[in-house]
Amino acid sequence: MTITVGTDTYATVAEADTYATGRAWTDWLALGTSVKEARLVEAATYLDTSYEWKGRITETDQAMSWPRDGVVDKEGRLLASDVVPARVKAAQIELARIATAGLVVSDTQGEVTAITAGSVSLTFKDSQSVTEGAKYRPIDRMLAGLYLSRAGTVRNVRLING
Repeated sequence: MTITVGTDTYATVAEADTYATGRAWTDWLALGTSVKEARLVEAATYLDTSYEWKGRITETDQAMSWPRDGVVDKEGRLLASDVVPARVKAAQIELARIATAGLVVSDTQGEVTAITAGSVSLTFKDSQSVTEGAKYRPIDRMLAGLYLSRAGTVRNVRLING
């Protein structure tokens, strides 16, 4: 698989690897290139379908939501209309790292304490319901000032890593 910036992804594998190296993410660095590419594509799709971004796309035929015209960040700076903000790329890379089982798959979290094959049973220790908003709050914080709201339909979308 070969991914193309501006068509499939905001960040390249090389950019993701540099970001990961700076954070000592040995789990990401150990992945093969094709897995990294698939996760980056999934993360970019998630961003483009989950956020209502400020401003408007720069070109009517562009495949992705960024770059954009008329975006003023939370500090009041007008962003260049020909670049993808570093925070968007960072958010994509952060999401790509956690995309091991798809970005929108389960609404519970907790340690699995029991599995039964007959009549299928699964038990979580201290399980709790986790909304997508709570799960991705750190991503929302990274993107603060760049979006108007989170799209409401994403809660019904399942993105599975293949």
